Amino acid sequence: TAYNNIATLQRRQGNYEEALQGFQKSLKIREENGERRGIASCLNNMGVVFDLQGQTDKAIEYLEWSLAMRQSLGYKKGVAVCLKNLGKIYLVKNELGKAVDHGSRAFKLSKDIGYTTGICNASNLLKQAYIKLEAFSLALDYHKVYMDMRDSLYNAKTQRAAIKQQFQYEHDKEFFELNLEEEKQQALETKEAEKTRLRSEEHTSELQSHLNL
Repeated sequence: TAYNNIATLQRRQGNYEEALQGFQKSLKIREENGERRGIASCLNNMGVVFDLQGQTDKAIEYLEWSLAMRQSLGYKKGVAVCLKNLGKIYLVKNELGKAVDHGSRAFKLSKDIGYTTGICNASNLLKQAYIKLEAFSLALDYHKVYMDMRDSLYNAKTQRAAIKQQFQYEHDKEFFELNLEEEKQQALETKEAEKTRLRSEEHTSELQSHLNL
């Protein structure tokens, strides 16, 4: 909904109270419409904002709520996102066992469905958790995965930007060519109209000269 989009923008700008209000309005609309996936999305977004505000327990509550709903819907990408978000909270809380558990589940699920962003985020989470656990060999393994996925995402983004630029060029070129064709056609029509006007004037002049004889 529009409320959800505005709330997301407010969150990015650091306006957390306004973001929560927007997500709550969006949540109410989606509950009224029975949009379960949308409800789960709002709950996840609100959990992220609560975490940013330092309301950790509330953040976990909302993220777990979203996770359960997404699992019941079979929405695997959403499940991976919730697991990663929960893992990040546990990492900060220094509950490293839970951080690794959630991160590993997010990583495996993201790999299973080919979710590159999820693999990237989960591997970064696991890298940080294993560094804290001083399991440096595992940390290095996940760091390599993270770097590979990050480069893959960057290359894909660059390619999409290039395609978009090419599309815009083709569109502008077509628009220019159409305008040029229209201008040529208009010029021809104006020229023909001028010829017709001149012939009409000549004919009128001849008639008048005959009448004057």
